[in-house]
Amino acid sequence: MVVPRCLAFVIITVFSSLCLGRVLDVNKRQEVQSLETQLQNICDRRYSSTTVVGDKLFINGGQDLVDRNKSTLNYVDFGSIQYIDLSSSWSIDNPPLTTLGKPTSLPAINEGCGWSDGTNFYQYGGWQIETNVQEDFKVWQYGVSSDTWTAVSANSRNVERLASGGCTNAPGIKKSYAYGGFLDQATTNNPWYYGQGKLGGAAGRADLIEFDWATKTAKNITYTNNTKRGLAIVDNPLVYVPVGKSGILLSIGGRESLTISAYQQLVNLVEIKFYDIASNTWYYQTAEGAVQADVVPAYRVEPCVVVQPAADGSSYNLYMFGGSWADDERSAFNDMWILSLPSFKWFRVDYPNQASWQIAGNRTSHTCQIIGNRQMAIIGGGRSAGAHSQCKNTTLFVFDMSTLSWRNGFDSTQEAYALPTLITDVIGGHSGGDADSTLNRPTIWNDAYTTKIFTRDSSVTAGPSTVINTDAAPSTTAKASAPTPTPTPTPTPTGAIVGGVIGGILALVALGVIGMLWYKRRGRGAAKTNTPSFAELDVQDLSPGDTLYELQGPTLHLHELQGEAKGGLEAAAKGGYISGVHEPYHPENMGSYGGLLPQPS
Repeated sequence: MVVPRCLAFVIITVFSSLCLGRVLDVNKRQEVQSLETQLQNICDRRYSSTTVVGDKLFINGGQDLVDRNKSTLNYVDFGSIQYIDLSSSWSIDNPPLTTLGKPTSLPAINEGCGWSDGTNFYQYGGWQIETNVQEDFKVWQYGVSSDTWTAVSANSRNVERLASGGCTNAPGIKKSYAYGGFLDQATTNNPWYYGQGKLGGAAGRADLIEFDWATKTAKNITYTNNTKRGLAIVDNPLVYVPVGKSGILLSIGGRESLTISAYQQLVNLVEIKFYDIASNTWYYQTAEGAVQADVVPAYRVEPCVVVQPAADGSSYNLYMFGGSWADDERSAFNDMWILSLPSFKWFRVDYPNQASWQIAGNRTSHTCQIIGNRQMAIIGGGRSAGAHSQCKNTTLFVFDMSTLSWRNGFDSTQEAYALPTLITDVIGGHSGGDADSTLNRPTIWNDAYTTKIFTRDSSVTAGPSTVINTDAAPSTTAKASAPTPTPTPTPTPTGAIVGGVIGGILALVALGVIGMLWYKRRGRGAAKTNTPSFAELDVQDLSPGDTLYELQGPTLHLHELQGEAKGGLEAAAKGGYISGVHEPYHPENMGSYGGLLPQPS
């Protein structure tokens, strides 16, 4: 008897689970590179996931550059996990690095999630090169103190292994989240998902995965969409901001990848989408430039973002660095921006008189984390020739978010975060907060409920709260004042009815056929299980008539562009910002490397 392929996967998975057990601490991969090589590789590494656990900065997976001196960039999977000690100060050229082997049964992943509950590291999702050897869904927990890996949340239903989406921790509510990404044969055992990959135009997903630290369970949330936009997305950073009753998840940039020309579907940085956890609803708020309303960051994928609150919580400031408009070395940025909430104002950061070796070069597919009290670590993602050159002597980059300057090392004794005058000059207040409520707000609020979230209004009433609990029967709680979101129904194949009639031995055959057909339909993009009903996705276009300033040339450095504008800058294009955000954006017509520009006169 020939065993159907889908049944074989089930048998193999169950048997492997019984034989291997849940705790894995033997047969680990070991890196054989020298410490010098490992330090250099971190700087160039792409697609890794990072998070802070206690006093350790963890770096997991990704791909290392084989030879940074060659014009053709070739990468190889990095199958281990590393950490940099944050308990003492160090320089950016020689941080205290420890490399740990991982069990060989753990997949070597790219663009997965690295979560932290303050004690443990968690690995979720990610894609692999070995498209025929994918694991079923599970979250892997690494016990830092015990140095052991454990499979948790393996029985979560309706949760897919996604890659290239946004990931964040929400310590205030003891949960972690993943949003967006893609699904194909590089992420799943499902034989009916074709191997397009994100560079081949794989469709972005709208899944929102919630992982509970206490129960070690994951679920796919069904929510309401009040953004008037589609929510499928890929290559998008995600951050948690503790405002409102339970906090919000804010997605920055990314792309709606539905066709091969996916990089023409970049999400703009004017309509900022966020998910309110308490009301279980996505909203959006219009942002604008702090100095000049139409000066905002250029569209981009895979920047990195961290959040720093004012001491009194009167503002939350999102620091964004780098990214690219096509996920390659020709289109990467090295600009720094701050989005301050609740004013929703974008601030472009200049850092004059800085040595070029201290400033991170053009980067994308990188990550960043807050280390210490107010320092931002930029990890990996070097893409330009200048960035690769830096990696010979620099492991990672450190940015002081108070002084707005690049540092030559990490200071473990540095004092608490203080708001820079760049921000307080616009929203009022002082370095500790106390923003002026008449200034610290958008020009226009897009939604009345959004206003309450950000103004700490105690009368905020949570909206609909409907989720699909993937570890138990679905539970629904909805307030009468708001509509309950309606999940898209899963189509039932008509063959199921026929199979029920045939009965007996033929029923088993019919069910097998039905299962295969259902998976095939999902693989072609028709599946909507456990996701909300979204509006039609449309391309984020700008309106004609405005000016797009571009920066040309592959070798310009940030410190060379400060002060007096140099010749040709008015013809510069795609680097630091867009002036006139409603102009059609055509990355295929742009020049080479991006960078940070002074504002045009």
